[in-house]
Amino acid sequence: MNDYALYKGDEFLDLGTIKYLSRKYHIAEKTLRYYGMPTGIKRAGKNGYIVIKIEESTNEWFRWNRNGLYKISQ
Repeated sequence: MNDYALYKGDEFLDLGTIKYLSRKYHIAEKTLRYYGMPTGIKRAGKNGYIVIKIEESTNEWFRWNRNGLYKISQ
């Protein structure tokens, strides 16, 4: 099972599976998956929900700018 981080704007809310987050925050699993897609992230703005998939070994970093969330490589 994969873990996901749930954010509302810049605030970290929780970490867990899609099923766990869905039950705890009363958000449909399909909707949570959408929040993790590039389109969902762009539409979230500064105060919307964002879901980031957590992988065990990743060197990916993300940063906000006025256009939304973007990946910075390292």
